[in-house]
Amino acid sequence: MVCRPCRLGEGWLAEEALAIAVYCALVAEDFAHGVKLAVNHSGDSDSTRAMTGNILDALVGAAGIPQGWLERLELRDEPRGSRAAGARSAASARSGALRGHAPS
Repeated sequence: MVCRPCRLGEGWLAEEALAIAVYCALVAEDFAHGVKLAVNHSGDSDSTRAMTGNILDALVGAAGIPQGWLERLELRDEPRGSRAAGARSAASARSGALRGHAPS
């Protein structure tokens, strides 16, 4: 029997990966079920897992993520926006250096 997400494709193309992720998020009983469904197909499961996790995070928030999963996350005690702000700052400095501007 073919798994249901597999009927949407293998996820190697963007539209297939997105379709699988949306399907897994919509039929999920909870966060863990949706992510496990997304990784247990024969295609590009790392991409579909990441997309499904992001969709489910938007739907249920961090409170829906299993506590055991959160405990193993590196930098989990950092404020959510601080890593993104640091990454943007580093990228901006690299971009300026590439254009011949000294980082400030």
